[in-house]
Amino acid sequence: DGQLRTYRLDAIRALTVSGFTLSNSIVNGVNGTSAVDDEGSVSFSQLTGAAAISGCTISGGLEDNVRVANASGTLNRLTLQNTTIGANSPALGDDGVFVEASGTAVLNVTVTNCVFTSARGDLLQCNALNGAVMNWVIVRNAFSNSHPGIVSGAGGTTFSGGGAGSAVSVTYDISNNTFRDAQGIALNVFK
Repeated sequence: DGQLRTYRLDAIRALTVSGFTLSNSIVNGVNGTSAVDDEGSVSFSQLTGAAAISGCTISGGLEDNVRVANASGTLNRLTLQNTTIGANSPALGDDGVFVEASGTAVLNVTVTNCVFTSARGDLLQCNALNGAVMNWVIVRNAFSNSHPGIVSGAGGTTFSGGGAGSAVSVTYDISNNTFRDAQGIALNVFK
């Protein structure tokens, strides 16, 4: 038809999916070519229902290794367990795991018994914006950062909520984790 088409190059990409399970898998290599499009290893927009990633090793994301961004719907719960999150791009990498709820989204996430080894930005970032509702359970994980290109002030974990006129609701349990090698704050929690 003569039209130029652009395709995303994430290793795993899903839009408007209800339920997802990835287990005992390895995602590595070089995943993505466009930081503008937030390409990476495992990427979701509007993931709802319940989702689980367990027993995996995930690395090689151009930007993020795992990314979930919802503006509506309910994801009750994303469970990330017994998984290793490795290095992303040395030049364009951002977060090891990035989870964001905005608008009317309800997004609950549990990260347990995971090993985070390397990210240019945050090892783990959870963000609640506008009217979003989130519950974060971050328990018994090992956070260390050996990335060769950690951005100044980054390399740890960030848990944030708010914005101008924001009515976000966030509850959390962040306990029994270990943190090391951040270039900034290892555990940053704010609203």
